[in-house]
Amino acid sequence: MNRLCKSARSAIYPASIAEEVSQERLRKFFEPVEGGGYRIAKWLRDCCLFSRHDVTRAPPFAKVDLVSCRNVLIYFDAELQKVVLPIFHYALNPDGILLLGKSESVGTFTELFSLIGKTDKLYTRKQVSRPLRIQLPMSRYAAEKLDVGHKSTDPMPGRIDVKRELERLALSEYAPPAVVVNSSFEIVQSQGNTSPFLGLSPGQPTFSLLRMAHPELISDLRAAVLEARKKDGPFKKEGLSIRDNGKLRTLNVRVVPIPIGIQSKERYYTIFFEEITSPKRGGAGARETGSKTSSRTLSRDEIATKEKHHLEIQKKLTANQEYQQSLIEEYETS
Repeated sequence: MNRLCKSARSAIYPASIAEEVSQERLRKFFEPVEGGGYRIAKWLRDCCLFSRHDVTRAPPFAKVDLVSCRNVLIYFDAELQKVVLPIFHYALNPDGILLLGKSESVGTFTELFSLIGKTDKLYTRKQVSRPLRIQLPMSRYAAEKLDVGHKSTDPMPGRIDVKRELERLALSEYAPPAVVVNSSFEIVQSQGNTSPFLGLSPGQPTFSLLRMAHPELISDLRAAVLEARKKDGPFKKEGLSIRDNGKLRTLNVRVVPIPIGIQSKERYYTIFFEEITSPKRGGAGARETGSKTSSRTLSRDEIATKEKHHLEIQKKLTANQEYQQSLIEEYETS
């Protein structure tokens, strides 16, 4: 699969495509290759993410405009198709497009998809009145309509789902910001406000954790994920600090592997950004102390700050050394 991803990323086509592709498209989306042939333009390749993804086990991508799954479902039995098609429905945007092979169809899931191109097997996503329950890792009956065949006994049809609202509120108010990354450090899901720690880098948009991370966190995040992968268990780095608009932020980074299943070679990790809020100084005790004591306390704080900064530099140096060693080990393994 890695070889296929590499081949897809190079995106080289023979010169004969000029017979089927217009000159305008060749100029806009392709670039000539030395020795003949064409390659997809770099700006377009940079917009694509090539990775191994098991549609039956891996968490689905969200808000996708097009899912192209040609000549795959024909190799799945009926039960596995019942698992995969609702996942495609969940992943697609409203009015998103599903493209299947000419010998494939959505089967009994006509309430999820509408056929818009019979020859090309193009389907569009339908809106459903009831949400789908999708469980990962997949059980035999992973997707089913909620309350199918039962009339609602709720005396107040318009009232909110209290349990769901409680979970949403708890996540937004108390859970730390977090992202889910795969083994290639690509972000596949996020939660909460991660903007102080992650952001878009100049150039083409990317989902790479190491390109989106705050410069002062790159080595620590890389080392934490590698350590969690090595231990196959949670790992925590404490006392990290970054500068955000002139403000010093202190945080802990906790990496927790997500159990996907022993048969899946892909691994996923949840990274929690736990910001540490320092207690405010002052109060009656502080006001009672004289200027001499305040001066002595400030001097100690300065010493403590310098020592902490020195320790942080040592930690980052150690992390960089560990990363270099991991690169050497991975290279030797390859």
